[in-house]
Amino acid sequence: MLPTLVAEAAAAPEGFRWANLALLVVVALVAWPLYTRLRRSISQSRRERWAREERPWGYTEEDDPDLRRDPADPPIP
Repeated sequence: MLPTLVAEAAAAPEGFRWANLALLVVVALVAWPLYTRLRRSISQSRRERWAREERPWGYTEEDDPDLRRDPADPPIP
């Protein structure tokens, strides 16, 4: 059995084949849009999650009772 495998491997042509290039192009044309769509949806969900975590109670810096700002200093005469 081993001599047949060696003989088949030796008989296979080496080098550039147009069929392999065409197969690579077809796979890339199918995989690239799926890859970009997946990346876009993951990025969007990540940004939405970060926005939710940034303001868990809906407070902003101006209306957060724990982050009250000091009153402005009076102008120097």
